[in-house]
Amino acid sequence: MNYIFNREAYRMQRNIKVANEIHSCSFLLDFCVDDIVCRLSQINQQFSNILDLGARNGILTSKLKKLYNKSNIVALEIAENLINQIHDNDVMKVIADDANIPFLSESFDLVASLLNMHWLNDFPIFLKQVLQVLTDNGAFIGCLLGENTLSVLRKKLIEAESIFAATTYSAYFSIYKS
Repeated sequence: MNYIFNREAYRMQRNIKVANEIHSCSFLLDFCVDDIVCRLSQINQQFSNILDLGARNGILTSKLKKLYNKSNIVALEIAENLINQIHDNDVMKVIADDANIPFLSESFDLVASLLNMHWLNDFPIFLKQVLQVLTDNGAFIGCLLGENTLSVLRKKLIEAESIFAATTYSAYFSIYKS
């Protein structure tokens, strides 16, 4: 099978570049984390075993821990440099590829994925694996880039620009406004 994404190159990129620069672009991650947490807070269910797929530096993991403070949380991340930035001893850290979820069936009642799914080569296989590790009454929540993403991203970049006072981005984005 021909794959679009080289997962080893993806892992290396996350280890080298993202680990050093994740805080410089966290406004988009923060927006998505807040959206996921808001949606989860509206669900009238307590989750006892939670899997954060593609956990990065724990940006979503920490919010899940606050929302479900008595839960067992597993942070799975392909990049060692990122997952090593999670310093919460109550979180189990697993270095593995989220394209090959390494857990037994019905291990989790909540699986979350934050802006990782668009890097997968085989989305249906990924969803099958997620369903396999979920309990019967489990839930999957994820955030990925989709329709209208660019307009939302443009608004977020403009907000970030005002925070960081970066004038170089405004010239670029004003040229390409629709």
